[in-house]
Amino acid sequence: MAKKKQDKHLEGIEQATKDMLFGQNLANGGRYAYLNGGGAKFNEFIRNNENYPSFWKEGEILSEQGQAIANEMQDVEHAVIVGPGSAFGEKEWHVIKHLKNLKSVTFIDIAEKFNQAAVQTFNDHADEMAAKNVKVSSITGPFQEIDKKAPERWGKDYKKNLVMCVGSLITNIEKLAKDSYPETETQSALRDIFRLAANDGYAVIGYNAIEKQSTLQKAYANTYLAEFMMNAWHFMLLNSPDIRIEDINGNPLDKNDRAVIDDLFAYEMDDPKFDPATRNYAHVIKAKKSFRVYAKDDTVEDGSFEEICKDIEAGFSFTMINSYQASTSLVNTQVNNISKTSKIYEAKETLARGKENVYLHSFKITPKPHQS
Repeated sequence: MAKKKQDKHLEGIEQATKDMLFGQNLANGGRYAYLNGGGAKFNEFIRNNENYPSFWKEGEILSEQGQAIANEMQDVEHAVIVGPGSAFGEKEWHVIKHLKNLKSVTFIDIAEKFNQAAVQTFNDHADEMAAKNVKVSSITGPFQEIDKKAPERWGKDYKKNLVMCVGSLITNIEKLAKDSYPETETQSALRDIFRLAANDGYAVIGYNAIEKQSTLQKAYANTYLAEFMMNAWHFMLLNSPDIRIEDINGNPLDKNDRAVIDDLFAYEMDDPKFDPATRNYAHVIKAKKSFRVYAKDDTVEDGSFEEICKDIEAGFSFTMINSYQASTSLVNTQVNNISKTSKIYEAKETLARGKENVYLHSFKITPKPHQS
């Protein structure tokens, strides 16, 4: 019987689950964490944790300086909001509502419910906007994978484009760096953001630059975040039919049962994994007891079904998601590198606004003259 075609949003989920259990630690759980009710759970986390800076401090900066940010880019006709999440009304809205020449807004998020919530907030408060009759639309999916035809069309249809990406999205890098901050991956994320400005406009990027472990632990060692992570991990296992689990005595365990998963695993809160060398706070899930895991062997070439097995010891751990801590100098270095190597545009810093090591970094993107 042919396998049922997998939902696009679930592509790679079983391989990611297998990699985590069998030691290929890629920290790519964020791709799936906002599905299966994860968006609502993350919303609970940010609104019930006054120590989470990406929500509270970014919100303060934008509410206090949204008008000033908008005044720097009054020629914007189209705004792209990357990753509005559940906080559009507390964050990007404070800029968008002051753009007098705005004609259209596009939301991009991996979770359709977040896009729907952002559109609803926008429509509910449209009468507060400086511009009138603004069109609104959304795209569900990773911002890195937006069809290039979209920004090409925006470049033709609008005088200037603004892309806003706050909430430290550019530093939720999947790579587990070993010795230093992953600059190449940050540069790649910035390129993906800048291209959404259609090579002519503005970018506002929000990220954390916190290096104090105690501050990070207050932000992340939280039962709401633990539930968000465990919900995501259970969802990954649910969507991995070729993976099965037994206890140490060989008795099968039902990985579809959340209670079973909670008995085997826990989100690590007591031993935070912040690495000053790489500037990464790793969100770790740890095995609470020993068990055995089986998975289909992908190396078999003749089509036959074979399994590989691993004994998981209590204390075994893997990383679900990374929270890298950037800095204004690191980001500026990568932006300068982009400007030097791009044949199409250059990006220049206009201002970095900060509060308690949380930054909103503004850039102007200008097309380069065509080479004859």
